[in-house]
Amino acid sequence: MKSYVAKLFSSGSDQAVLLPREFRFRGTHVRIRRLGTGILLEPVILDVRQWFKEMDQLNIEPFIKRGRNQPVTPRRKMFE
Repeated sequence: MKSYVAKLFSSGSDQAVLLPREFRFRGTHVRIRRLGTGILLEPVILDVRQWFKEMDQLNIEPFIKRGRNQPVTPRRKMFE
């Protein structure tokens, strides 16, 4: 994966990053979290199916290749 250097600047009392075109996000918000000494920016996706689709685009292999292989829930007798 190719790496780039981005410019930091101040915006009021906040620090901002000028992202190169290849790293721009759609929308108006990103999720941010600290990982060790680094910071991870992620798109905010509320639709779970859309989130998995976005994750699949970041990797050569799909996140879950054949979907979830969940066993059938056993039938239960209730209120006997």
